[in-house]
Amino acid sequence: MAAIKALVAQREREAVRAALPNHSWRAIGEALGVSKRAAFQRFGKEWAQTMKRPLSRKEWHEEARRRLL
Repeated sequence: MAAIKALVAQREREAVRAALPNHSWRAIGEALGVSKRAAFQRFGKEWAQTMKRPLSRKEWHEEARRRLL
């Protein structure tokens, strides 16, 4: 059972990563059946770490707000 849960979690992460360039956190949350805030809390940190260049704190917050809308 643990292996299945881990596989589902991995697939969710892959799907979110693939969706982020073209979809908002709201759309991703709706697809997962959760709020945009819940989706961001679950996947946002990983998304931020995979950005191509480091963002300043201000830029990071602006990008996060843009994605939440």
